[in-house]
Formats: sequence, structure tokens, C-alpha cells
Amino acid sequence: MGLFARGISTIALRSTWLGLIATSLAQVYLILLLALTAIATVPLLLGWSGSVVESGSMQPKVSPGDIVLSSALPADSPVPVGGVVEFTRPAVDGTHTVTVLHRVVKGNPDGTFVTAGDANSDVDSTPISRDQITGQARLLVPYIGLPILWVGASNLAAVAGWMVATLVATVLASTAVSAARHAKEETDDHAVDEGSSSSDSQASRRAVLGVVLGTVVVGSSLLPRERLTAAFTSRTSSINNSWTVRLPPALNPGRLTPYVVFAGRSVVNDGYFDFSTYLDGSVGTSPGGTIQGFYSWQISGGVDRDNQVARNARTDALALYASLEKQAKTQVLKSRLTGRVSPGTYESKTRDFSVEDTLTLDAKGDQSAVFVFRASDITLRESAYVSLVNGAKAANVYWLAAKSIVLSQNSVSSGTFIARSSASSERYADYTGRLVSLDGDVLIDRTTARRPA
Repeated sequence: MGLFARGISTIALRSTWLGLIATSLAQVYLILLLALTAIATVPLLLGWSGSVVESGSMQPKVSPGDIVLSSALPADSPVPVGGVVEFTRPAVDGTHTVTVLHRVVKGNPDGTFVTAGDANSDVDSTPISRDQITGQARLLVPYIGLPILWVGASNLAAVAGWMVATLVATVLASTAVSAARHAKEETDDHAVDEGSSSSDSQASRRAVLGVVLGTVVVGSSLLPRERLTAAFTSRTSSINNSWTVRLPPALNPGRLTPYVVFAGRSVVNDGYFDFSTYLDGSVGTSPGGTIQGFYSWQISGGVDRDNQVARNARTDALALYASLEKQAKTQVLKSRLTGRVSPGTYESKTRDFSVEDTLTLDAKGDQSAVFVFRASDITLRESAYVSLVNGAKAANVYWLAAKSIVLSQNSVSSGTFIARSSASSERYADYTGRLVSLDGDVLIDRTTARRPA
């Protein structure tokens, strides 16, 4: 009997300790949430601007969901060489501008400034003018913009999980507040009956819940929603700044742009007496030199067999492949791709992607939205169709395969397809983009291809 009693006491003690730990964690979480929300929103009320960082390539110093707060740089203030500034520049497609966050590394005699990121040995290719600078980075607030990213990416599971966690933490914290208040009343020998004590306890919970949710809601309404391209691509040091961030180079085909087909070894048109293939762009190989099976009128652009132009294109293709590998993963999807997908970087649960039926890429009105699909092997099944809607562009869609890519017959697709090994486009496949094999062969059969706009 004594042993049983001691066992019950031990279980009760452990339960008490677990409750204390859970309550303490809940309070720490809520305090941190409220503090970060306040830090991120109060400067906005004072005229600072804020931007949500979207790319995880700035890790470990800056992660997706962090917020960068900047103050305006008055016209009569000198540009802070060595400091981190926010500036605008034209987007790759030339139709709009994007906001960029980089460090100013030096001033030029002509009044322009050289910028660079903190993780790359190279400076930015184009200097900026004083007029392009919109602010100077002052403060980095971690994590607090994550819900904004989740909502933008339609990641409802993450949003729901965050809301549930916040609610549970609030309930635990409010219970602790009520218990502490009740204990104080007993210590002070207040004459409080059981009913009024329960009422006060519920009132305390409601008060804490109201404060937390009110702060989060108001803070969320003030948090910045502007997308920030903070491509910190060069490592520099400066005593004027205490934080550094990193991002991979921007996704840019560079000198691969004119090509609709490119291979490391060979490009072969395999259709016997094939008069239906038409490639509206250039075809190239490097370091291999085999391009065969085409009539001259089937290729509208250049035919480059391991010349300097092709070697330059291969260099940029390898750089693009490396940049795509570094993009932060947004979500893991099932291997069978179908339905509607929002902008992001996606990987496969089984390491393979198979596009079946219709896959709709929805840019949600953002013409700069980027879609990246990474897998070991990528296959577009027969008659599969990749649809671009609400501003999505073929130039901003990338398919990366560590092994092979197959565009099956009668499939219609868009994007830059880059395979490390082999790539093929089967009979009557149609694509807008590029089909690239870095180290292997590209096999073509009665295919229509065009460069992305």
C-alpha cells in the first residue's frame, strides 16, 4: 500500500513538473511573439519601411520570414559606403521593378555606387545611382513574417498549425495567471466563494487571450507585405553594420537565353523523314560537338557545336543549375503533379516528379513569380499539359532533374528543363522554354519548341 501511494505521488509530481514546463514554454513563446511583433511594427509607425525576406538562401543569418526594417535616406545624406541599403532596379523581364537589399561596397567617380551581397566574391554587374536608393537597412526582426509567407504560398497547414499553437499557449498562460491570482487571494485570506473565484479565473483567461490575439491581429495588419529581393551575394566587412545575410545569385539563364535545346554531348533529331520538328531558337552542344538529323529550316537560330558561344552558354547553364539547387525548399509534394500550384520551390516525396493531366501554375497576379521543381527524374506523361495563369511566365518556370527529363508525346509544357544526364522530347511534344542536358544527350522527335517570352 505504501509503495502504491509513493507511485501515485511520483506520477502527480511528474505531472506537476510537466505542467510547469508546458506553462513556462507557453509564456516564453507568447512574450517572444509579442516582443517581435512590437519590434517589427513600432518602427513602421515612426515612418520606417519594412520588407519580408522570402529566400532561405540568406541563412543562417537571415531566414525566410524575417523582416528587414529600413529608414529613408534623405536626399542630402551621403550614401553609406559599407552599409546595407534598399534600392530598386528593373526586373529580369523588364516590365516592372523589384526591391533589392545589398551592401554598398564603394562609390564610383561618376557618382554611381557598386553594390554586392555578403556571400559572393563578385560585385553586382550594374552600379546603381543615388536616385535608386530608397532606404538604409536598420533592423532585422527574425521569424515574425513567416505567417505572411505561408499565406502568400497558400500553405494553409502551416497557418493553421501556428494559430493552434498560439491559441494553446494563450490558454496555458491564462490558466497560470488565474492560478497565481487565486493563490494570492488565498494567501491574503480574501473571502472569496467558489463561484466568484471561478468567474474571476475565466475573466483572467479572457483578458490574457484578448491581449495576445489583439496584439497579434493589430501587429499583423501593420507588418510589411512587400517582397524583398535581398540577394546578398558578396562577402564584405564593415564596422558600420553588425549583421550580414546571404542569398544565391538570381535565377538568370544568361548566355543560355537564345537556346531552346542544349546538350553536353549531342543533340539528335530521331524522327525518320521528320518534317514536323521546328525549333524557334538556337541549338548548341558543349563540350560535345554532335548536332544531327535536322534540316536547315527546322532551326530558326544558330547551330553552335562547341564553339566559344556554346562554351559560354554551358558556363551559364551550370551556374543556373547551381543556383536552382540552392533555392530554399518551399514544400514537399507528392510525385504525381496535378491541380493548381502557387509560386515556390518544390521537391518530391519520392524524388521523382510525374506531371499528369493538367498542372496549373498560378502566379496570383505577380508576373515575377518563380516556380522551381526539383527531383531526381522528371517526366511529363502523354498528353500532359502545364498551364500558366494569372501572370505566370514560362521564363520564370524551372525544372531541375539530377538524372533525366522526358517530355512525352503530345505533352504541352513550359519552362527551362535542365537535366544532369539525358533529356528527350517525344513525338509531337510542344514546349515553350529550353530543354538542356548538362552532361548527356538530348533526343528530339517531331517536336515544336519556342523561346520563352
